[in-house]
Amino acid sequence: MFFWPKDFTFVCPTEITAFGKMNKQFNERDAVVYGASTDSEFVHHAWRDHPTEYRLQATRFCHKFFFLHYFFERERVSDTPPDFVVWWDADAILHRPVSMEELAAVMPRADEAVSYLGRKDWDHSECGFMGFNMRHEGAKAILDFMHYYYVEELIFSLPQWHDSYLFDRAREGQKARNLSENVPGNNVWAATALGIFSEHRKGTEAKERGKALSDAEFYDKKDSTIQAT
Repeated sequence: MFFWPKDFTFVCPTEITAFGKMNKQFNERDAVVYGASTDSEFVHHAWRDHPTEYRLQATRFCHKFFFLHYFFERERVSDTPPDFVVWWDADAILHRPVSMEELAAVMPRADEAVSYLGRKDWDHSECGFMGFNMRHEGAKAILDFMHYYYVEELIFSLPQWHDSYLFDRAREGQKARNLSENVPGNNVWAATALGIFSEHRKGTEAKERGKALSDAEFYDKKDSTIQAT
């Protein structure tokens, strides 16, 4: 058994990974390695996130779905539940007031669980906007699936750990409305009905210059500071 005080220090992570690399040797000797620290389980999960590769960052991108799950469960049993629950990323900017007709155009239909932004040229959807149909059991099933994968740590069994990849797995088998169906590229937001009155400023550079990156700019400048979620 070995002990370390904190995950986020200069020395402790090297010790943890060293024991991990030697785990096979311990197994060959019928030995089990236990580690203990003063950090909480939440700190341990955060430490597992890759420092630069967003596809392996579970903790960074899980917060919205914990909130969505909580809010959905609370509102669906309220006296006056809403028809829809909408997620809108903080870096998605409105250019003007939006009418109810424009909002209705991006909501799921009565027989659809959710509306979302798919990416046919990328390995996952965008989760900057999602509209959940409170009257459709599929919406609850999607959020329950994601909540379960997070709390049971099954997210770490997937090839990618971020919210968009898990959302794509959760909506499989559910009827959903892809607002960006057949739209090419990465910045699909701009080519949908959402792009008429808003833009999604993904990544550090888009925020600094106050304008969403075009696909040409995204692919030209793609690096660790530009996130695709």
